[in-house]
Amino acid sequence: MWTRTLFYQACEGRGGNCIILSSMELPYFKYHPNPISTGSIVPSAEVCPGCGESRGFVYDGIPYGSNELEHICPWCIADGTAHEKFGVEFTDTEGVGGYGRWEKVPTKLIEEVAFRTPGFDSWQQEH
Repeated sequence: MWTRTLFYQACEGRGGNCIILSSMELPYFKYHPNPISTGSIVPSAEVCPGCGESRGFVYDGIPYGSNELEHICPWCIADGTAHEKFGVEFTDTEGVGGYGRWEKVPTKLIEEVAFRTPGFDSWQQEH
C-alpha cells in the first residue's frame, strides 16, 4: 500500500538553484505510519545500497546486523530488499512481544515489524 506523495527539494543558498529530491509516494508502514515525523525517514539525495537509486528519502539509522550500512531507502525496507540482501533488522526480533513476557506474537507480524518496518531510536533498547 502506498500513501501520500511528498515533494522535498534541496536548494543552494538563499534563492539558489533547487532540485526536487522526491515526488514519489512513500510506502505505508502499518506499524510505523509516519516515519518522517519520528525522524526515522529523512529527505536525502543519497543512493540506496539496496536498489542503487536515489529516491529522495533514506532511513536515518544503522540497521541491526550492520555497523556500516547507511542510506537504505524506505522502498527497500518496505519490500524486504534490505533484509534479504544484507540480512539486517530494523527492530530486534526478540523485542517484538516483550522478550517472551507477553503472549506469543505470530511470526509473520514479527517479520513485518523487524524486517520491513523502519525502526526508531530509543534509549532503552536491548540492541
